[in-house]
Formats: sequence, structure tokens, C-alpha cells
Amino acid sequence: MRIFPFRNLPERAFQKNTGRTITNFIQDIKIFYAARLLLNTNLELKDIASQLGYEDYSYFGKLFKRSFGISPSSFRDIAGKECYSNSYSINDVSRGCFGNTSSTDV
Repeated sequence: MRIFPFRNLPERAFQKNTGRTITNFIQDIKIFYAARLLLNTNLELKDIASQLGYEDYSYFGKLFKRSFGISPSSFRDIAGKECYSNSYSINDVSRGCFGNTSSTDV
């Protein structure tokens, strides 16, 4: 049996530099994109989840709520109204998903 000690090196380097795993980073990007779709389209929630590769809508909902603190449907109702009434950009909304980062940091 051969052991390859450098096999996970890219993953470890990524986590060391970003503070999160590649899987978590990809999930964050998907959830951020879901937020954009919720704000800018009339697609059904299950269709958004499916487009992003989440066949289990409840799992998608849990990930979304973990990132934004509210369900996808509440996000569409509340954030959509606030963003448009207060002229917030998607970068302002994304802070719920990515902390206090700018779009160039993501």
C-alpha cells in the first residue's frame, strides 16, 4: 500500500488560507447565488434549489437559514422589499453569507 502524503495538500492549503473547507466555500457560493435568484427572479424555491444541485429542498433550506438566519421564502419577502426600498446592493445582502467581506474578497 502506497501512501501519498501530498494528496490533500490543495485542500489543506485552501483551508489554511480561507479558514473554511472547499465544500463549505462552494456551498456559500451556491447559497449566495440562491439569494440573488430569490431577489431577481420569480422562480419557485424548489426550482432554485434544484438548479443549484439540491434535490432535497429541506437540506437547501437549512443551509440557507444557516447563512442568512431566515428561510429562503422569508428572505424573498423581507430582504427583497428592504433591498429595493433602501437601495441596498447584493453586496450588502451577501454579508449575511460571507461575514464582513466585500465582493472582491469573495
